[in-house]
Amino acid sequence: MSPLIIKSRDSATFKRLKKIYSSKSYRLEVGKTILDGPHLVNTCCDNGMDIAEFILDASIKTDENNRLLTKYPKKKLHILSHELFCALSDLDSVNGLMAIIDIPSHPYYSNGVGLHLLLDDIQDPGNLGAILRTHAAAGNKFVFLSKGCCDLWSPKVIRGSQGTQFSLICYQQEDLALLIDRLEFSVFSLGMQGESVLNRKFDQNIAFILGNEGRGISSTLLKKSDQMLSIPMIKNVESLNVGVAASIVIYEHARQFLFQQSL
Repeated sequence: MSPLIIKSRDSATFKRLKKIYSSKSYRLEVGKTILDGPHLVNTCCDNGMDIAEFILDASIKTDENNRLLTKYPKKKLHILSHELFCALSDLDSVNGLMAIIDIPSHPYYSNGVGLHLLLDDIQDPGNLGAILRTHAAAGNKFVFLSKGCCDLWSPKVIRGSQGTQFSLICYQQEDLALLIDRLEFSVFSLGMQGESVLNRKFDQNIAFILGNEGRGISSTLLKKSDQMLSIPMIKNVESLNVGVAASIVIYEHARQFLFQQSL
């Protein structure tokens, strides 16, 4: 018997999949997200996470997709027509395979080691993805996202980070002001004024607040930080994109600690 191919947008299954893919509130409610493409599925599995369900394009058959389906033969499989699969994905060119996973949760935070990023209402998924990817590349673990940040587990952010969420310890929907009160090390804010991050000698365990693309860091969090630092720039140049600025901070801290230790 041939497998059932879902072809209607009115299908209850398709509507559920679309809500998981598109709605932050629904992802938080059900605790699930969608990985769009076999590369992200492999990254997820390589980090010890499990697949809950597969979504397959009935018209696209590749060796990589077949290997994944063969590796996990007992997982629930939804087969969509090519039209519906494209309607579900926001990619211009689809890969023919998606997977649903349970969003991981982490134990209550107790002071960790290394550079901690506190993200205050970062809105752009590309910026958030780049920050996560750089943070992981430098060997860090901890990221805290305010309630106003874009969704850590949206398909766009997962693609932008290349799945580095799976190797990080991330907390979202956080009250960053309350978190700062609990931290037992220095908390810096990144702005346009203050000592250069390139001149500052850091401790190994610190936190950095990075602000919203438009308004910067909220006044409440600025008051909570121990010191504002800046990135030196020549005059008459617009401020750096938050993803670029984060990379400079992350790698300056790594230069002083992680990379020196490995030499």
